[in-house]
Amino acid sequence: MIVNCKFNIGLWLRVLTVMLALAVAVPALPASKKSKKKSATEQVSTKSKKKKKSKKKAEKKTDKAPAKKSTSKKKKQQSKPRRKAVPALQSSRLSNDYDGIDVSSYQKDIDWERVCRDKRIKFVYVKATEGATYTSPHFRFNIENARRHGLKVGSYHFLRTTSSLKSQFENFTREVKPEEQDLVPLIDIEQRGSWSPQQIVDSLRVFLNMVRQHYKCRPMIYTMTSFYNKYLASQFTEYPLFIARYSETPPSLADGSHFSLWQYTDQGSVEGIDHHVDMCRFADGVTLADISLRRHPAKPSHHAPDSAAAPVPSTPAKFKSRADSDSIAIASLSPKERKQRERQLKEEKKARERIAKEQRKRERKLREKARKDSIAAARKAEKALADSLKRAAKAKKAARVAPEASSEAPRDTVRQYSSFSKHYSTRRNRD
Repeated sequence: MIVNCKFNIGLWLRVLTVMLALAVAVPALPASKKSKKKSATEQVSTKSKKKKKSKKKAEKKTDKAPAKKSTSKKKKQQSKPRRKAVPALQSSRLSNDYDGIDVSSYQKDIDWERVCRDKRIKFVYVKATEGATYTSPHFRFNIENARRHGLKVGSYHFLRTTSSLKSQFENFTREVKPEEQDLVPLIDIEQRGSWSPQQIVDSLRVFLNMVRQHYKCRPMIYTMTSFYNKYLASQFTEYPLFIARYSETPPSLADGSHFSLWQYTDQGSVEGIDHHVDMCRFADGVTLADISLRRHPAKPSHHAPDSAAAPVPSTPAKFKSRADSDSIAIASLSPKERKQRERQLKEEKKARERIAKEQRKRERKLREKARKDSIAAARKAEKALADSLKRAAKAKKAARVAPEASSEAPRDTVRQYSSFSKHYSTRRNRD
């Protein structure tokens, strides 16, 4: 009975402890849930705050970004200058104010009968040659048909820096005959190539002088405004100028020179020509007579000297040069023209000397290179000969050794046979 009571007391104690534990644990559950809910709400609020801050930052960035782009665009506009567009020919005030055209093989076959119906076209320049070898395949057809339909014609040569002046001059004069021309020859120079600025001036001066003496007139120079201002300004004031500037405003030359012709577009259209064509007009005060071949005769090469002038010493015909005829012609000029002509002759002489010096330098380099090449070739040939001699000696030596080796083998066998026979004979005698 006592044992049962003890056992029951222990059981009840356990039950009481379990109930106390439950009583303590049950009211604590809602508090933990509340704390969890509070922590969750706090997390949501912090997240929303962060989102709002990020949105504000993004809005600030978007507000700043357009301003940056606009500033960058402004900078780009400032750094890149605007290119002046070539005005359209239809809307240009110069579209109906032209006096002539120039053509080449680019325009291909031209219907000159239809071209000549345009009474505003008074003349045409036709491309004849380029460099030392090229001849325009349409040159002869264009010249003959344009003249036959009543146009004044002239021819031009495109000057190249890669060919000699003499060969280019021969190419031009071979195609362009003076009796077939109405206008002065035109020399087109647009590219610098491998020439220095001084070489451009010197070479062009020499070429113009050759053309001037052949055709007995001052040729005209064609070039772009920028090329003239950079390389030719104040160097060729005595020659008429044909300046290209594709704009509505006329060319402005750095040295203040006056031009005779202005090419204002390369996008012209003329009835009878299927492609675009270069169109040009006279400068103010210039007429067709100013660029006529008969208007610019060459200076007479020999005049009778004045009585007041000192007599010119006579020289044999084979020793007469261009300088002699120039000195005779200078005597008949006015003092101002005489100084100008003397200065021009000096410049031409310096240009010729410079070109001759460069030519001699090139020839010297070529001779030196040829000499070095010949020496190298001779050394190579000597080495090849020595190698062949060595090979021949080796082959000869090998040929000598081979028969000696073949002749030694039979001698050894004979010697062995004789010694054997000798030994056999002595043994037989003993027996």
